[in-house]
Amino acid sequence: MISLSTLLSTLLLLLSHDCQAFVTKSPSSSVTQQHTESASRSRPHNHLLAVPPQSPWDELKSRLGGISDSSQKYSKGEPGLDYRPTYEIKEDDDGPELSMNEQRIESGKALVAGALIGSLSVAPLTYFHYSDYSMAQFELATDMAAIQAGLFAITYRYVSRKGDNNPMLSQGAVGAFAIVRTLSNIQASTSCSAFPLTCGEPLGYFDWNMIYQAVLYGAESFVMFGVTAAAMELAYDKKLIRRFSLPSSS
Repeated sequence: MISLSTLLSTLLLLLSHDCQAFVTKSPSSSVTQQHTESASRSRPHNHLLAVPPQSPWDELKSRLGGISDSSQKYSKGEPGLDYRPTYEIKEDDDGPELSMNEQRIESGKALVAGALIGSLSVAPLTYFHYSDYSMAQFELATDMAAIQAGLFAITYRYVSRKGDNNPMLSQGAVGAFAIVRTLSNIQASTSCSAFPLTCGEPLGYFDWNMIYQAVLYGAESFVMFGVTAAAMELAYDKKLIRRFSLPSSS
């Protein structure tokens, strides 16, 4: 015979099971489920919204297109852009470009001017040097100085060409010619012995007589080529001689 307590517990279990089934099958839950499903269908997928990767060729075309747009804006003179150059442009006031024959004429003018000015500037020093020995030697030294100064003037014109405002080039030309002329005029003393060259005090290779010659010829050379260079610069300023100019590439 079934007890009362067993019967009551069985009824409670049945009631709880029916309530759970009713809640599961209720309209509100079905509507919530349908709403969730419809929302998931209407929500776009992330992979559909993602931008496809751009190929290198497309990226290059886009960049070239940006450059083309900028160049068109610049050519049309769009306001807001500064078209002024960032460097200073110096106007060329030395006249038009010279032809080959005109260059030769300017070099000839430099040769004559250098020979006259160089020989006149060094003449007092050579007279002091050679007047006690021979006037013929004085004349020969002056004539040779004229040739040397003339050749220097031609070279100086090419060194100090138009567009090169570098004073080191001009000073280097003067120093190089002066040193070469000085060293070529030094003569060994009669007391020197050869192989190896030994001339005595104070340096062994150079004695006092040779040092005196170096000082004297050095003074002559620096005066002659320095004055010639200064005269060339003055001739440039007075438009008597035109600077050498490289031919244009156009």
